[in-house]
Amino acid sequence: MFKSTKQWQLLKNEKLHKAVRWLLGIHGIFHFAEMCINLYEGAVISALLTAITGVIMILGALIDVIHHQGEENEQDN
Repeated sequence: MFKSTKQWQLLKNEKLHKAVRWLLGIHGIFHFAEMCINLYEGAVISALLTAITGVIMILGALIDVIHHQGEENEQDN
């Protein structure tokens, strides 16, 4: 898919990972707010689907944080 190592380096950029991590978390929070609105409107199935996607977004952000904490510990040793 990527032909040059420059493009791979972009994907390894810590600032990019941090931005994506924050955006995933914020996106998850928006899904939670949307879920509350869905419940208020009585749209239970939409609320359930929105809650699932919100959890996936927040878990993605948390998994990325945990993944990078392991790398920091390895670099310190």
